[in-house]
Amino acid sequence: MITPAAVALVVLSVVASVADGQRGDTIYTDVGSPAIDGRIFKPHAARVRIYRGDSLVAQWLNELRLGDSAGRPVMRWVTTGEAVPLTPNRVLSVLRQTYDAATMAPLGYSSQANNGAWSSLGIDGNRVRGKRCLVVQQRALISTDAHHRVRPKNRR
Repeated sequence: MITPAAVALVVLSVVASVADGQRGDTIYTDVGSPAIDGRIFKPHAARVRIYRGDSLVAQWLNELRLGDSAGRPVMRWVTTGEAVPLTPNRVLSVLRQTYDAATMAPLGYSSQANNGAWSSLGIDGNRVRGKRCLVVQQRALISTDAHHRVRPKNRR
């Protein structure tokens, strides 16, 4: 039998978890929080395959490499698009993301596609700087510089 005390206990625990930034199975925290330690991740690779029915329509390889940047331990995620028979002319790209190994703070992002488009971003806290090159009609290239300051999202 569920007693009113048991219901009150459940309601209080839900209210307390929301007040602490936890909603359901998601924990909200700030970059650099001591609750985060990405050093538990070991180097590995995984191939991802997307099927529509029985047909393979896309695949890519995700690989985690560990290293350092000026003495700072970092994680380097490399995602490489791979051709599949059903979509042989699909644009393929290589995405490289760098994170602080302990805090998992993003440090860098770069992408290069086989159609000539590319982007490269450096991330320092809430400051993002970078360049990108887009491919438009008849393969003309447009290059842009970007300098942005990212505002923290409002928490609900």
